[in-house]
Amino acid sequence: MAIGVALTVLVVGLMFASGLSRGKTAKRKYIVWGTTIILIIAPFFFMGGFDSICY
Repeated sequence: MAIGVALTVLVVGLMFASGLSRGKTAKRKYIVWGTTIILIIAPFFFMGGFDSICY
């Protein structure tokens, strides 16, 4: 169940970033993708690692 939620958030985040970066300059694409990775994708990887550290 948790994997399904994480994958859904990942796919939605990637679609969101892809939609925002269409027709933009290369610099703007890097900004959009970097922000998406930091705010949407990275917390899910951190939570998985944090759980394994605490237990």
